[in-house]
This record gives sequence, C-alpha cells and structure tokens, in this order.
Amino acid sequence: MSDSILNNDRRVRWEYARYVSMIGNENILNHCTLYLPESTVSSESMSGLIVEIGGRRPNKNEAGLDIFLNDMGSSGWEMISVSETYEVVEKTHSMAIYFKRPVQ
Repeated sequence: MSDSILNNDRRVRWEYARYVSMIGNENILNHCTLYLPESTVSSESMSGLIVEIGGRRPNKNEAGLDIFLNDMGSSGWEMISVSETYEVVEKTHSMAIYFKRPVQ
C-alpha cells in the first residue's frame, strides 16, 4: 500500500478545552475556570486567570478576554463555540467558551 493512501486515511484527532466564567450576586462568588486536557486552572477574575496561564497581568488599557483568547490561539487552540446564560432570579451570568486543537 502506498504512503499517499495511508496518509489519506489518517483522521485528525482532537483534544478539547473549556473556559467557564460565573459572575454572581453578593451571595455567589465570581470565578473563572479553564479546563484543559492535562489540568484545570481557576481564579476569581479574568486577570488572575491570565496571570496563571500567561504569566503576566494585563494593564488597565487591555481587555482581559482579548488577551485570554489570543493566548489560547497562540497555544494552538481554536474557539469553536460560545454559550451564555443569564439567570434573572439569581442575578447571575455565566459563559462557556469551547476550544479544540489537534492532538500533538
């Protein structure tokens, strides 16, 4: 069998990551969590999560979500879905962003 046939039969294997944020009321703590295949990183703020992942704190003129998304993209992650939920009674807002990249 030729190499070209074998290469055409190979399927890309993916790994997935999920970012979840919860912004709550006075009774519910805010938190941001990134679930990676090899670890989970959590913080009480987007800035704290960026420090944990990228090693630097955003300055006041930078948008934390933009830095986070750029850091994920630089690591080979592609955003594939965003989901937001608003809870009127509890006055909370949650967001989930899903990423994928080829298994390395």
